[in-house]
Amino acid sequence: MFGGGSSSRRSSGPWASAKGADVEAYRLVILALPGFSQLTLSSFVDPLRLADSVSGRASFEWAIASLDGNPVECASGLSLSASTDFASTGQSLHAGKRPNMVIVCAGDRVEKQTSASLLRVLRLCGRHGVPIAALGTATWLLAESGMLDDTACTIHWDKRAALSETFSHVQVTDRLFVRNARLATCAGSSRPSTS
Repeated sequence: MFGGGSSSRRSSGPWASAKGADVEAYRLVILALPGFSQLTLSSFVDPLRLADSVSGRASFEWAIASLDGNPVECASGLSLSASTDFASTGQSLHAGKRPNMVIVCAGDRVEKQTSASLLRVLRLCGRHGVPIAALGTATWLLAESGMLDDTACTIHWDKRAALSETFSHVQVTDRLFVRNARLATCAGSSRPSTS
């Protein structure tokens, strides 16, 4: 299930630790939804890859999950391979095979991307104490799951007003990052200048 950016860093099993490392790798599952921002995803993953490169060991492992395990298309039309699907991710969480963190990456049409398997993964993460980070518009999905009720969060500037209007129990801010005990939200890119 897990692997880094190249096939040489892929683990032999779903929870294998990094080869040659004294410490088990920090494992992430990235839930990629159709139309996700490639820039947002790359801005998250590339620093992890670079940290591994500079340190000379695989401290981070990540797996890409899509709704059905098939490649998922980003907003610019490029496809990203997935190594698993949301249902399998939920089964792994339920069976105790937990990542260190789950990242949700969505795009412009986030309002129509909620599915039973996605909500199950998010709720299982909450139940089992697995931290979740929502990038860009993905905050919408956390709000829809009920995880953000009475909680401060942020979202991409283009969805901020709609999120506030749709989910009255969510405290939407204009900050770039908001981090709570087990949830982190990131607005993604900043609002374009109007001057």
